[in-house]
Amino acid sequence: MKIKLYEKEQLLFFPLYPRSIDVKYPQERIVRANGFPNYQIFLVSNGNGVLKVNNHCYNLMKGDMFYIGKNIPHEYWGTNKDFQTSYLSFFGDGFENIKKYYNIEDFGVYHNKNILPFEAQLTSLFENFEMQYELSFLCASALVTVTAFFDEACKKKYSPIERVCKYIETNYFKMLTLDDILVYFPFSKSKLCHDFKKEYKMSIFEKIMETRLKNARYMIKSNPDIKLGTVASSCGFNNTSYFCKVYKKFYGESPKNKH
Repeated sequence: MKIKLYEKEQLLFFPLYPRSIDVKYPQERIVRANGFPNYQIFLVSNGNGVLKVNNHCYNLMKGDMFYIGKNIPHEYWGTNKDFQTSYLSFFGDGFENIKKYYNIEDFGVYHNKNILPFEAQLTSLFENFEMQYELSFLCASALVTVTAFFDEACKKKYSPIERVCKYIETNYFKMLTLDDILVYFPFSKSKLCHDFKKEYKMSIFEKIMETRLKNARYMIKSNPDIKLGTVASSCGFNNTSYFCKVYKKFYGESPKNKH
């Protein structure tokens, strides 16, 4: 488990602050009669378990997601030795607006959801949690992770082409190919390309490039001292010169013009 501590003066700026995080954690039994002071979101990474809230028990299976609000009494435990969870705890006044947007109650258990976007975002946040990024980058990544969770939890069903778009938005930093994407679209390459362009008015590779460049721009604006090589490699570009060229073409200015 990784835990982030903050100075008092740091808690004035951002809507969400990540507190603790882990991926595929061998979950022991947790009993919190008075709840927990932070919000918590979970993915059951392996095995089966039980969540108890308000004297009601909810069965948990691999691939299920669940949320527990702050200060809500609860228990959760595995019903076999392989029970693992991946989770993020966080706090911040901005979550009240997120709760209103998604109409979130004090807790929730979500079955049969597309867990891949949230899982990918959580894993990325976990890997970068202790790196020396600006606080803005860490808090923004936490916000994306939380919204990825509730996008999945609160939407009844994505169309196949929407799942493709979500996959791109959470895996833009990888070297993506059509074969990679076809895993999430159970049809042919030609139908994939046709349906995506019809829905989003751009090709799949244009969407990948747009997503990479938007994330690159955010990294540069939130940390003017960051090296362009770091930005390029973090956003799926294996050549810094090429990154600068396409960035300038897309935004009409060089990424070196950070102000």
